[in-house]
Order: sequence, then structure tokens, then C-alpha cells
Amino acid sequence: MPPAADRVIDESTDASTTAPAGEGVEAGEADSRVTALELVCFTAAAAIGLLSLVSLAAAHLHQNRPAVVFPIAIALVLVVGAVIVFFDRPRVTGDRWGLLIGAAAIVAAAVMFIPGFHYATSDRDPGGYVMIATEIQKSHSVEFANPLNNPSLPAVARPLSVQQGWPGLWNSPFHAGKIFPQFYHLWPALMASAKDVAGWRGLFNIGPLVGIIAVGLTVAVARRIGGLIGAGIAGVVMAFDMLEVWQAKYPSSEIFGQMLFLGALAGVVIAIRTRWRSAAALAGVFVGLGYLERADGLVVVLIAWGILAALLAARRFDARAGWFTAGLVVTLPYGFYQAYHLARRYTEVNGVPSLHKVLLIMIGLAVVAAILAWQGSLVRRVMDWSAHRKVRATLGAAFVAVCAVAMIVGFLRPRLFGKDYNASGRTFDEISLVRLSWFFSLTGFALLGAGIVWIAMRRWRTENWIVAFTAIPLLALYCFHVRNSSYLMWDFRRFVTTVVPGIAILIGA
Repeated sequence: MPPAADRVIDESTDASTTAPAGEGVEAGEADSRVTALELVCFTAAAAIGLLSLVSLAAAHLHQNRPAVVFPIAIALVLVVGAVIVFFDRPRVTGDRWGLLIGAAAIVAAAVMFIPGFHYATSDRDPGGYVMIATEIQKSHSVEFANPLNNPSLPAVARPLSVQQGWPGLWNSPFHAGKIFPQFYHLWPALMASAKDVAGWRGLFNIGPLVGIIAVGLTVAVARRIGGLIGAGIAGVVMAFDMLEVWQAKYPSSEIFGQMLFLGALAGVVIAIRTRWRSAAALAGVFVGLGYLERADGLVVVLIAWGILAALLAARRFDARAGWFTAGLVVTLPYGFYQAYHLARRYTEVNGVPSLHKVLLIMIGLAVVAAILAWQGSLVRRVMDWSAHRKVRATLGAAFVAVCAVAMIVGFLRPRLFGKDYNASGRTFDEISLVRLSWFFSLTGFALLGAGIVWIAMRRWRTENWIVAFTAIPLLALYCFHVRNSSYLMWDFRRFVTTVVPGIAILIGA
């Protein structure tokens, strides 16, 4: 491939890249080495992610006991750590200013997030997750007996169906008289393990804990993208934004999904900058865990698969992409098994595409990418063409224009298209962007637009575009149709997993 095109695709991996002025690190050090903040937060996220995976598998196998879960999880963490230490140890730098900003953001987040709300009942999702986690901890399984089927109860006390007695706790399709609850079960399985460790206090504070780690990861990514000032601003936004604080304190799944998403994003950014392959592999694992945790994690899986296909087509599928793919492939089959077998009803109720369609998309992308890579000439011409500065400026301006038009239409949507309704009533989708701006202010959205301009119109870097290509399309997707309760808090928790940290990073940039 011509050198010019090669630089466009991966110029950010050059270890000799000079760090931006004023960042307090030696030239190139932040690019070629993993910082202490990244290492601490990434390690913490990986340990909790692997614990949740073991806890979920044990719950599906009816063996979710501390004597089973914790020894296996500790052994798994130690094995992964040993492989990294002996075969792929990264070079580490202290980056004292970045570490100081990260520590300040983490302390601020701890003050704001702890203690978690004791929300344990009712028909809202957080209460459902807590009830499921409690039953997993008691029965050691995701599937448990329905107490309303107790023959000692009078007939009038027994509902015609489990849904009449327990919202969200559905009849098991596998065994009569038992409950197999709605949702995907990675989050309640982790909460069950937290309850094993520290009782109710552990259960209600595991959400704030993963939220604090998510804040640290956001600062670490923003440090790479926008320097010290960008990291500080992103940390302030994440620690004090009402939507983030709200969800970090509630025992719902979004905040854990956010930590998994940011673990994947941080792993990719670190791998691009430092060539640390283990970070790429763990990033792939994080993407798969995100799918095990939430149905809309499938969107992130498909985005990641599309990026991998683009790298293959451009003949830039290197060892880091291979390690990421390996990490994803390790967890993805389990995600498919849960989504289309164990929790099939929940998947269908939420309108998730069928397994046949998903596999067709993934195989189609891989085949097209392989053909383009085999042909080579077309992609090479496109890469040569895009290497020119004027072309990059034109494409960047086009991206900014599309984002600007979408944002204007989003804010004017009520006037342009009127109120939005579905079978259940008013959706408020037409003012979703307006309502989201209540949590960031119009000034924040202006800075978000400036962040988009900053990424598109300056020197192109792969990791910057990955942040933009995840945050912006997901923002547009959820604003178009939130597919959630129209109540404000429940409506906008869907943005917390991926969109809120993306907005914070772009504002910081």
C-alpha cells in the first residue's frame, strides 16, 4: 500500500508522535506507553467484567455459589494477568498530571454516586433487577420456583399467570411452575455476587462502583483524545451530570453497560496508540460482555464488526485487529445463546433482529471485505484519493454538515413533524434531543458540535474517528426512537450506556 494511504489509516500509531504542548508528558510518551490511570481503570474493569461472566455462567448452570464463582473468577483473572505479564507486558508511564486529574474525577464521582439508591421492588426495571439478583443469590440459578404456585395458598391468591403476580418475572419456557425472568442476566448475576460479598450494601453499591470506574475510563480516553484539559472537562461532566449521577445510583443495567462500553473504547484507543495487543483482546471481550448484558449491545457488536471489515478491506487488519476479533469471538457465541435460546422471548418482545439476519449481516460484511482486500486496486485508489489534504478537508466538512443538519432537525423536530405517538400513547420522541439538552445545556451541545468539528477538520486520527463513529450514530439512533418508557428518567437511561460518555469526551475535546 502506498505510504500516504498508510499514514491516513493508522498515522496515530507512530510512537514518535509528539504529544500536544502543555500536556505535562515527554514527547511521544503518552502515545507509546500505557498510562497509570489507564492501567488501573482498565484492570479494574476487566476484573469485574470477568467476574460477571463467571457469575452469569454459574447462574445459568444453577451453580451460582460463592464457593464456585469466586475461585473460578480469581483463577481466570490470574491466568489472564499472567499471560499479559509474561507474553505481552506493556510499557507503562506514570503521567502524573493525567493520573491527578483522573483521581480527582474518581473522588468526585465517589462523592456523587455513593451510596446507591435502595430501590428493590415495584414494577420498574431497577426493582426487577434487584429481585432477580436476590433470587439468584438465594436459589443459585437464574431459573427459580414461583412462590405463587404454592399449593398451600388459597386459589384466589394464585394468579392465572405469573405476569399477573410478578411484573417482569415470566413463566419459564423450560420447566413448569418456575420463573425465568425477563432481561439479559449479566447484571443481576453480578449483583448477586456483590450481595454474596457484602450483603445488601454490596448489592446496592456495585452500581456506583462500576460507575466510578466508568468515569475513570472516560477521563483516560479523553486524555488520549483531548489532552489534559479535555480529560478534566470530561471528568467534570461525567462526575456531576445529573443523568449520569441518577443512573449510577440506581440498580439498573445501564451504568454497568457504560463501564463495559468504555472498557471496549479505552482498549481500542490504547491498542491504537501503544500497539498493546492484550488491550485489543480485552476490548473485544468487553464488546461481547456488553451484548450479554443488554439487548442493544448488539448494535455495538455490529459497529465493531463493521470496523473490522473495513480494516480487512483496507488491508490494515493487523495483529491488534486479530486479537480484538479473538476476544469478541470468545464471548459472542454465549451472547447468541442467551439472546436466541435462554432469553428468546425477551429478545423477540424488544424487536431485536433474528439470529438469521444478524449472521447474514456479519457474514456479508466479512465476504465483501475479503473480496475488496483480494482485489486491492479499488481500495488502493480510494486510499490514495483520501490521502490528499484537500480531500480530507472536504470529507470532514461534509461530516460536520451532516451532523449539523441532523442536530438542527432534531431540535426543530416538533415543529417540523408534530407530536409522536404509538399504541401506548405519547412517545415524546419528537423532543428527545431537547430533553437530552436539559442534562447538558445548549452550551454543552454547542461544545459537542465544536468537538465534532475538531475531530473532522484537524489531522485525522483513527481513535478520534472511532469515538465519533460510535457516539454520533448512537445519539441519532436513540433520539429518533428511544423505544422506552416516556417518563424522563426511564426514557433517557438508554443514552447512559454509550451516548453520555461519548458526549462528555467530545465536549472535552
